[in-house]
Amino acid sequence: MDDINQQNTNGPLRTASVHAYGYWDSFVGNVFGVPGKKGGFIYGDANEGAGNWQIYLMGWNDLPNQIYDPTVISTVLIDGNYDFVANQVVWAASDT
Repeated sequence: MDDINQQNTNGPLRTASVHAYGYWDSFVGNVFGVPGKKGGFIYGDANEGAGNWQIYLMGWNDLPNQIYDPTVISTVLIDGNYDFVANQVVWAASDT
């Protein structure tokens, strides 16, 4: 299914996400996006990017009041993923 052209009630368009109160998830070694369909995608979190298409949408909640949980982004491990916005593998700056 082409979510970019047919999305209507599935929440914000995103390539990877964790809902509010979902902690300690990992996204390592994935490919996010589709070639040629990166227009409009941003990096951010559910609070700053509401209404935008996002590569990582962390801490959002699909309840009517749209509660945002900032703790999610601080606990998730995101590393070594290729995405079509950066057009390269993106490594975590804090890797040791």
